[in-house]
Amino acid sequence: MGNLAAVAKHLVYQCGHPPNKADFALFEENLLELTLCSLEFNCPDCCRAAFSLIDLDCQAYANLHYIDQNFSAFTLEVANVVSPLSDILATNGYQFCWPSLDELSYDNGIEYGGVSVWRKEFWFDHQTSPENVLRLMNHLKQEMTWLANYFPRGKQGTHYGKFMPR
Repeated sequence: MGNLAAVAKHLVYQCGHPPNKADFALFEENLLELTLCSLEFNCPDCCRAAFSLIDLDCQAYANLHYIDQNFSAFTLEVANVVSPLSDILATNGYQFCWPSLDELSYDNGIEYGGVSVWRKEFWFDHQTSPENVLRLMNHLKQEMTWLANYFPRGKQGTHYGKFMPR
């Protein structure tokens, strides 16, 4: 951890602000990776301030989706975002698509009136051990914590087990 803290002192976002040292102190792998992949953009504080100025209400929804008889996926859907957060999401594996309607189906562009979201899916086999599913859930929680840093309403903009309202 000492080497990581020494390196963290020299890292800055595009806006010139340093990353939150708490992200490095936690030493949670996914949170660190997300932070490091986001350094080429403005920091969460600058994004949050800019989004507040334009009254943008960013929201994230975490759910479980049934894929087929062998697979399910934890999904994260992020709505109401603009650049640079949309660019940050694309850099971190999110895809631009239609939102979920429920645990079994996705919108076809009609139900939500053409509204799109940024989605990231974490698939797992139904035979996956409970320990690995719990690790995946922790990974998802870290990602939601990271997203909340960019939202004007912070963690109030994150929702577990809910779908985007129509």
